Amino acid sequence: AAGESSRSAGFDGDQMDNSLAASGAAYIFLRQSGGWAQSAYLKASNPQSNAGFGNSISLSGDGLAVGAWGERSKATGVGGEQNDSSVTGAGAVYIFSRSGFTWAQDAYVKGSRSSAGAQFGSRVSLVKDLLAVSASNENSGARGINGNQDDASAGHSGAVYLFQKGRFTWAQVAYVKSSNTDPGDQFGNALAMSADTLVVGALSEASSTTGVDSASPDNVTPGAGAVYVFGH
Repeated sequence: AAGESSRSAGFDGDQMDNSLAASGAAYIFLRQSGGWAQSAYLKASNPQSNAGFGNSISLSGDGLAVGAWGERSKATGVGGEQNDSSVTGAGAVYIFSRSGFTWAQDAYVKGSRSSAGAQFGSRVSLVKDLLAVSASNENSGARGINGNQDDASAGHSGAVYLFQKGRFTWAQVAYVKSSNTDPGDQFGNALAMSADTLVVGALSEASSTTGVDSASPDNVTPGAGAVYVFGH
């Protein structure tokens, strides 16, 4: 519920508070004896107004990833400084795990570059120990895998970040861009992952080409859209 407004943090806090507009929340339901019941109320460890915690979610076994695309910390990587609020719309992802009926936050995840309006956490996909996170308004003009993240020549082109869980923590393992990055493409507005395959949508990609792997994509059909499939 990305518009929920409680100021509470963590697991099962005060749901009746309404003092932090659009901080967001996530609710966990379990099916028991043929019926459904709420089993947990989750908030970010650093609730902020307009963070939109819960704008994207992905559940895998006893793990849960929650995106907050309006979060404002300038932190980068995993486990950074959460209490900063200097980068509007940078975005963040929170990873929770369940033990019995109790959920706890395991990780606070940011991209390797935190930029205003990137909306890291626009979409998330969690599959066991792999996490894909899109920042659909990221601005780099890089193409392909692990390009130059500091290039800001393609506004709102979008990017996807891949993380893997090691023995003790999560770490970024790839920075993914499309093969034909252009401003406004919004690469990462849709995201899905299964085993070793990653599928990324780009809502506003503008090529007039059709079918699969068409040569020399152009930019003459604004908003046509495209999907990119990556293997590992």
